[in-house]
Amino acid sequence: MTLFQDIMPKVISDDVIELKARINHDFDEEYFHQINQNREFLRQYLLWVDKTNSLDDCNAATKMFTEEWSNGKIFGYSLVLKASNKLIGSIDLHNISKENYKAEIGYWLAQHENGKGFVSRAVKLIEKAAFDLGIHRIEIEIQKDNLPSIRVAERNNYILEGTHKDALYKYGQFYDKLVFAKINNS
Repeated sequence: MTLFQDIMPKVISDDVIELKARINHDFDEEYFHQINQNREFLRQYLLWVDKTNSLDDCNAATKMFTEEWSNGKIFGYSLVLKASNKLIGSIDLHNISKENYKAEIGYWLAQHENGKGFVSRAVKLIEKAAFDLGIHRIEIEIQKDNLPSIRVAERNNYILEGTHKDALYKYGQFYDKLVFAKINNS
């Protein structure tokens, strides 16, 4: 079995959303706007939000995603609505282990777009592309109180494998982390 004979596709889409490789600065201003508009919502689960305070921070993040893409370490995508090309979030494949044929999926979505199925669609798209390239196992790690993300994992048939007690430390408090996984059985 060969893993990542090619890199992930730069664009993955269905009839509603498009995942565009975050390897250029096309959406940096929109990222900054979405993060600012959703800061309190996102920071509940994502520590990097507090470190994203300027357009320069978004430019630096895109530069990092570009470098990590070329090194095959993180495949980050801008999540956009296909009809309008409007940025609504982000999804990535990270913690890629070529030796163990596994990776993790991470994502965020603007709060006003929650409940519309966009992240579930994005997970299906990135998962299929990863499985097609040889990944055998994909994990999604979720803070225990993040109910929308738990529903995304369950909706996409990820199996809850366990709870890591006090595995996340944020803002002076410990949180449990749930680990969901899916195996490529094809």
